[in-house]
Amino acid sequence: MRCLACDRALTDYEATRKHAVTGTFIDLCQQCFKAVQADSHLPTKDRKDLISSDDIDDSAEDESDSHIGDTNTEGDH
Repeated sequence: MRCLACDRALTDYEATRKHAVTGTFIDLCQQCFKAVQADSHLPTKDRKDLISSDDIDDSAEDESDSHIGDTNTEGDH
């Protein structure tokens, strides 16, 4: 499975991320998802048991590029 935005191969964790309300698979890599999430705050359901070191490394890399004051991606939005 590939990212719909950048065509990068998705990890198992990324490939199983779903919209929490509609149940639709999001099909975005971690980097593209973070970019979308910064603007839209999508509620998601994901499988934490599938997180790999690749997902964690992407998250850490993206954290340094994120905007100051960003909040968590789940919740009351």
